[in-house]
Amino acid sequence: MHPLLQRQIRRYFSADEVPEEMARLFAAIDQTYQQADQDRQLIEQSLELSSQELNERYDVLEQQLQINRAAKNDLERTLSLLDTTFDATEEGILVVASDGSVVKFNKVFVDLWNIPRSVLDTGDDAELLASAISQVADPEAFRRRVDELYDDPHDDSVDTIELIDGRVLERFTRPQVMQGETVGRVWSFRDITARKATEERLELSRRVFDVSTQGIMVTDGQLRVMDANRALCDLLKLDISDVLGHSLPDLSNTQQCSSFNSNFVAKLTADGEWWGELRTSLADDDHRVVWINFSAVRSDQGDLTHYVGIFSDITKLKEVEEKLQQLAYFDPLTGLPNRRLFKEKVEKTIASEERLEQKHALLFLDLDRFKFVNDSLGHLSGDELLVRVAERLGREIRRGDLASRQGGDEFAVALFDLQDDAMVGDIAKRIIDSITRPFRIKNQDLYIGASVGVCVMPQQATTFDDAMRKADMAMYLAKASGKGRYCFWDQETQAQMDQRILVESELREAIRLGQLHMYYQPIVDCVSGKPVSMEALLRWEHAQRGPIPPDQFVRIAEEVGLITELEEWVINDV
Repeated sequence: MHPLLQRQIRRYFSADEVPEEMARLFAAIDQTYQQADQDRQLIEQSLELSSQELNERYDVLEQQLQINRAAKNDLERTLSLLDTTFDATEEGILVVASDGSVVKFNKVFVDLWNIPRSVLDTGDDAELLASAISQVADPEAFRRRVDELYDDPHDDSVDTIELIDGRVLERFTRPQVMQGETVGRVWSFRDITARKATEERLELSRRVFDVSTQGIMVTDGQLRVMDANRALCDLLKLDISDVLGHSLPDLSNTQQCSSFNSNFVAKLTADGEWWGELRTSLADDDHRVVWINFSAVRSDQGDLTHYVGIFSDITKLKEVEEKLQQLAYFDPLTGLPNRRLFKEKVEKTIASEERLEQKHALLFLDLDRFKFVNDSLGHLSGDELLVRVAERLGREIRRGDLASRQGGDEFAVALFDLQDDAMVGDIAKRIIDSITRPFRIKNQDLYIGASVGVCVMPQQATTFDDAMRKADMAMYLAKASGKGRYCFWDQETQAQMDQRILVESELREAIRLGQLHMYYQPIVDCVSGKPVSMEALLRWEHAQRGPIPPDQFVRIAEEVGLITELEEWVINDV
């Protein structure tokens, strides 16, 4: 029996006093109590299970709330970062919804387009469009492109816009898509004025680089070629593929290769620049002379980044220069050094330290009878004769000596490192004998001679000019002594030349002052004893020395060019 029912029955009945009818009633009640306990236990168990499930679901919900709160915080941070990025970007950004309403824009957009605040407050993209159109250089093209983009909401576009104030904007736009549906359009604008100018300068530089007639090479810091223009490839006769990646010494066969490599690299590395002349021998044995100018290129921080080399083909210029050099220093007819080069070489040679104590000599040579040949046969024959004289002159002097043409029919020879004066005489005699031999020109033998004056250095002269002057004096003395001989300068030579100069000066003065007189004497026929003609004799009445016969001044007059003036005076007086 149910314990609760037992306690209740004991309160009213003893164990033996329960009537049978009541016992049956109590049995039914007991059954009810037992069923109630079972129902209660079932409910308690159900309640216990529901509470546990509720707690578990609460825990899950709490976890989800924590996740949502974290996601919200992340979203807020992301949105804040996006807003910051949106406002901090260098690009002006405008977001427009499909209905034409302005969703968002940043400050850069406002500044780029100078949008008035009143237009911004409307939130209407039509107002923004009108403001933008008023600023572009080509409003029609701008409007047409905007209409095309709105007509095709899925189209992307990148182009440039020129503003009337000279600025250039790059425009980029693409549709804004959410869940596969186009909900608007994003416009991005960037001021590329400076970049455009830089690009134009770079493009101009590239065109200049490509069309330049000078070869241009760009290398890295290790002198490996990174770029080269067509002119350089043409100059070196190489394809661009054969140039890139190589260093300059690899590209051509330089005639001064080892010295060029060392000097070029050392100076360029130390000074950041190098310039000089380079003679190259190309693949087809074509020789070129190239002027090269290399300079270092550095970053804003001063670090070496590249080298730039400029190559100029100066082959033709060098040819002209060599021709001018030839004209400036060599006689164009004979090819011998001229007076200028002769002087420079002699002065340089005798000034060298190892030759300061050596004996040298200058020979001044004048051709005899050349004027007669030149006047008789013409200048062409005369020129050929001078060439042949130069050839013989070169054969008679020693290796290391120097022959030159001084002008006209005058030559000079420098003899270096002589043992004695006898050696000078031997060479001078060989020269005279060589020139005395006949020259075969135009199928006829021509005979001329030579008179040579000699000055020994440093015994008789210590400077080139003094030695040439004294050799010239000695030559005149040799010519006056009968031609075809040589004469050393000495003090007597100087005295004779001084006398010649004095006579020349006084003779000019005598012609001017009328100190010349004509004397006439008859020529008588020995048979009849009668005069048949008359001889006119020229006399110089010198104020101090008295009468001077013609043989003392006529030859001097011939040599100094006074003979014509003297002949005219005689004819006029007679």
